[in-house]
Order: sequence, then C-alpha cells, then structure tokens
Amino acid sequence: MLGKIFKPSFRIVTGVLAISVTRLIKNQLFLKCLKMPPLKERIRGEYENKIRRSSPPEKVFECFASISMAGSIFMSHSDLFAAIVPYNYSTTMD
Repeated sequence: MLGKIFKPSFRIVTGVLAISVTRLIKNQLFLKCLKMPPLKERIRGEYENKIRRSSPPEKVFECFASISMAGSIFMSHSDLFAAIVPYNYSTTMD
C-alpha cells in the first residue's frame, strides 16, 4: 500500500525535475548567445530612454534627427524608428 502511494508521486516529481532541467539548459544556452554591449553604448541607451520617457516631442525630434538642410532638421526612417523604439540592452552574437 505504501509503495503504491509513493511511486506515482516520485514519477511526477522526476518528470517535473526533468522538465525543469531541460528548461534550465535551454535558458543557459540562450544566455550564452547574448552579449552585453559596451558601457558607453549602455549609458547612451539609458539617456535616450530617459529622453523618450520624459521629454516633449520637440526635444525627442531634435535629439534623434540627423539630417539638416538650410537651417532645418529632418528625420530619416531609421531616425524615426530609433526615436520610437526603446533601447534594448542585450544583443545577440552572430
């Protein structure tokens, strides 16, 4: 009677443990593929995120616009993308 009670629960625990171990291995492999950017780039990214969060749209436009012609400033498509999307601190290795 006692063996019948513990065997199924042991199998369940073993199965859960096996699933947890495989998830851990997958996460470790995924984390090995990530590389943190240099400190200078992370500081600039944090500054850009701060501008996006707390500045008026005019300031965001002035910070991210890269084209200036005849005293006017313009944004390219990539500038607009950079102004909208927050900085991500992790990059994947090739």
